[in-house]
Amino acid sequence: MFVQDNGLGFDPKYQDRQFNLFQRLHSVQEVSGTGVGLTSIRRLILKHGGEVFAESQVGEGATFGFTLPKNSSLRP
Repeated sequence: MFVQDNGLGFDPKYQDRQFNLFQRLHSVQEVSGTGVGLTSIRRLILKHGGEVFAESQVGEGATFGFTLPKNSSLRP
């Protein structure tokens, strides 16, 4: 599953920092938020055996996604 946007994007060399707690690649004036959302998502997905990813280029938006194994405990 993934989502894409057409926002500011980010430098690919910082893609690993996207999921760190309170890490910001843009100023508060450029992008609102606390730096907790992606960290929370990553923690939940990893807890269920999945993986997360982020891909982007500066000025070209970004793609954020995750995968879950078929036998994930998220399934009923």
